[in-house]
Amino acid sequence: MKDPESMKSVRNQLDQVDRELRDLFQRRMDLVDQVAEIKRSSNIAITDEAREREIVETALAAARPELAGEVGTFVCTLLSLSKFRQRKLLFDLAEDPLLPPPAE
Repeated sequence: MKDPESMKSVRNQLDQVDRELRDLFQRRMDLVDQVAEIKRSSNIAITDEAREREIVETALAAARPELAGEVGTFVCTLLSLSKFRQRKLLFDLAEDPLLPPPAE
């Protein structure tokens, strides 16, 4: 970066991308809720290793080579959060261990 204005501009763009990612993530979790309900009513296991493998492989195939590791980690994290959300819904877990404890 050459100057503070350039940094500010890039940070503003990052903020916009973060908002878009948040909105897409929330949309994804809404769909995960639907999947959880289907799994509940059809007695289907939460984890589907073949489906997860397919999702990761598809993401890696579309990733830029220099970002493949980060894309893989991102997708695996999404899958973990999706399974956590399904467990939370299917087993009526009230507490969210992913949140930090409240400040005292």
